[in-house]
Amino acid sequence: MASLFTALLYFTVPGTLWLAFALIVLGNFAFSLGENFCASFLPEISTPETCGKISGYGWSFGYLGGLVSLGLALVILKVGPSSGLSGPDLVRWIFPATGLFFILAALPTLIFLRERAQPRISVTNEPSALAHLLGTLKKLPTQGTLLRFFLSFFFTMCGLCSIVAYAAIYARNELGFSTDDTILLFASLQISSALGAFGFGFLQDRWGAKLALILSLLVWMGVCLGAAWVETQWLFFAVGNLAGIVIGSTQSASRAVVSMLTPPGQEGEYFGLWGFFGKLAAVIGPLTFGLLSDLFHIRWAIGLLALFFGLGLIILLKVSLPRIPRPNATT
Repeated sequence: MASLFTALLYFTVPGTLWLAFALIVLGNFAFSLGENFCASFLPEISTPETCGKISGYGWSFGYLGGLVSLGLALVILKVGPSSGLSGPDLVRWIFPATGLFFILAALPTLIFLRERAQPRISVTNEPSALAHLLGTLKKLPTQGTLLRFFLSFFFTMCGLCSIVAYAAIYARNELGFSTDDTILLFASLQISSALGAFGFGFLQDRWGAKLALILSLLVWMGVCLGAAWVETQWLFFAVGNLAGIVIGSTQSASRAVVSMLTPPGQEGEYFGLWGFFGKLAAVIGPLTFGLLSDLFHIRWAIGLLALFFGLGLIILLKVSLPRIPRPNATT
């Protein structure tokens, strides 16, 4: 679905605003579902001792895939004029190419991944899936550790999503980035994010998810203050790539924590909640940032995003995660 609706954006032209709006909403809806389903496989394909590393592999390969997809778009923009295409007609071809890339990248998983879980046979008095999910939501307040983690994750993602949403606007309006500069920035961010997810995955398995997240949140606070202060493009590149490292580590570590705390047999539900809090933050965070930018200034708004990460850190410090015995640990 995500691939199809992305490819169909080819048919959007001036005057088809609502068609584009509908396709983007449907594509993002499908992508979000897939993201939760992919994440819910983590307990199956890892152990408590390796979930950080395996989660890091997933995010790092994902960012490298994003880099390849960006490269594909640039190739289309460079080669297109020699085929007689230019302007909007050329840009429209990026959408079916991206959709095709997306589905081809998914084929190995769709064909070769074998699921261990077996379908359960419904019984007459068994609650429906919706009723079961509502029951899980009702029980969430009684699961203090998981609830506190989801709240910490929500505030963290409010800050993260705001930075992702406004980074290009900030770079262009405040620091004079050109289109090529912005493309180069986001290409470098894909690499630093992949490295961050990969490296912090090993750190998490060795020293624990909580420490990995605490370090990420401290770096995030520094990134916000640094981005609000920088005046030159090269310094913003440096701060941006520092953000890239902790973008990957934050997402990877948070998914691994949910894997550790999820009751067996309820992976779909709890990773659905993980996705819900992340997507809710993607609405609340950028909206708050926009309001702060209007009330004060975009530089002030960037700096104030540190408060989101600070709230996430304060709540995280009260989260008690299970200790995972190391293979070579002594009693």
